[in-house]
Amino acid sequence: MTVSQKWLLHLLWIVSLALLLAHCETVLTSTLGCEGIQIRSNELTIREAEAYCRYAVGERKKVEGFWGATWSDPLRIHVSSAYRISRALVPGYYGNRGFMEMPLRGVREHTGPLLHEIVHIYAPHENRFLAEGLAVYLHARLGGNPAFPNFGGNLGQLAIRSLSGLDSLQVLNSVRTPRLGSPAELYQVGQELLGAVQV
Repeated sequence: MTVSQKWLLHLLWIVSLALLLAHCETVLTSTLGCEGIQIRSNELTIREAEAYCRYAVGERKKVEGFWGATWSDPLRIHVSSAYRISRALVPGYYGNRGFMEMPLRGVREHTGPLLHEIVHIYAPHENRFLAEGLAVYLHARLGGNPAFPNFGGNLGQLAIRSLSGLDSLQVLNSVRTPRLGSPAELYQVGQELLGAVQV
């Protein structure tokens, strides 16, 4: 191989590497903030974090428009693949109101219940049945994306299908935050039922 061929091969390698790096996106390494929202993740790209922050601002405005401005501090959203479910009510119960755990998959697939969790920050309640029912109902009514438990389907029909065999709401009414309730199926029925009351 001649010197000019080696130089050309080296130059080609450098250009290829530069193009590859140009297509890679920078991962968020600190907190990104916008209009009262803080996004923290070491897995989102900066572009993803910025887009999610703007989306969260819109969802927060919807909750405030419906419920009122009962929370004025920043919403602190930690996005991670380590989270299986989203949570804001339980962290708030333990003194970390305004903090939210959001699974990375739900953020990227636009199926995370962001508005639902914002409702928990604005309207926490010790009665888990009421807290979840309000959050499910408002997400179904106002949310900018389909999410658990109905993923955009008719919440009333889902509740009716889930009510077979339920004789009383007493068990669901007795569940207090932070406990999820037992059995889990009854808890889910309770979320769906209360969410469907006004649908």
